[in-house]
Amino acid sequence: GMGLYAGRDFKEGELVCVYRGKKVSLAEVNKLSLEGGERDYIMGGFSFVWHVDAKESSAPARYINDILHTPNGHNVRFVKLANDMAAKAIALRDIRKGEELYAKYGDSFWKKRGVEN
Repeated sequence: GMGLYAGRDFKEGELVCVYRGKKVSLAEVNKLSLEGGERDYIMGGFSFVWHVDAKESSAPARYINDILHTPNGHNVRFVKLANDMAAKAIALRDIRKGEELYAKYGDSFWKKRGVEN
């Protein structure tokens, strides 16, 4: 992905940005999968039925990458807000201005892409 870089310093526990997008159902996500549609900006885990698709969103959090197989490489985590259909990106440690932001996407994201996490 393109990546997202800290525009300023952040302290551990601080809100960095918010992941937002269009509310989509599990049926819509499955249809995208069958049709070979892009799923890279879909975040699940809000409920069994609902996901968020940030493909068309202007929310910068959609550019946060995962850094696989790098111990202690993640510097933010997503905290899902089911009622708001959004996820806060929270600093796991102090982050310096200019540092790329990385969050765990989860095993199911990578498994669906044939990657061992």
